[in-house]
Amino acid sequence: TVTFNADGAKIEGNVFINADYLRLQNVKINGNVTVNDVASNNVTFDKVAVKQSVVIEDGYSSSFTFTFAANNSTIPQLYVKRNNALVNTDQKITAIVIEGDADDVALNTKVGKVTIAAGMYPTITGYATIDEIIVERGADVDLRVNGTLAKLHVIHEDSTVYSNRNLLISDVLIPRGAEYRNIIANYSIVDGYIMSIQRPGSTGNLLGTG
Repeated sequence: TVTFNADGAKIEGNVFINADYLRLQNVKINGNVTVNDVASNNVTFDKVAVKQSVVIEDGYSSSFTFTFAANNSTIPQLYVKRNNALVNTDQKITAIVIEGDADDVALNTKVGKVTIAAGMYPTITGYATIDEIIVERGADVDLRVNGTLAKLHVIHEDSTVYSNRNLLISDVLIPRGAEYRNIIANYSIVDGYIMSIQRPGSTGNLLGTG
């Protein structure tokens, strides 16, 4: 591991990471941080405050897991474009956007909002507490993540979501006119782990109408 300790310095601008096994410590960054595609192995933040966003670019190889870890760090927004990415943080991330070729992402963290805009068959694993997941495009989404999800928002009627019994979902918002059993593909298995399903403009719980 290569450690860069900035001793509390402030960087006015963007930072680009091209090294493997890098540990970045004690720094404030008033711009974006980009983990470039040539950084194929783990990156760790320790007491790093990022003002804008962190971007994990797609890598040359996605046959093994790339771990992004953050300890005592502030990350307002994280863009994950790399397949087989693992995100480990001990502080809540405001927003995570999963896009590009990132079809398999593990989240071990607390998140405000997760936007899924990746591929046709994205899979989310890990152990997480999530305020909201937005399925932004038509896709088959596999939510294998364990934990709690306050709101699942599925935008497109041609999307399908597979959940699991280790994920408790408080509320699901489905497209107007969509049937929830078509959206939640394995609803018969996870029906006791979804508290409410609604359509836009409605306050009624569809689970109360069958």
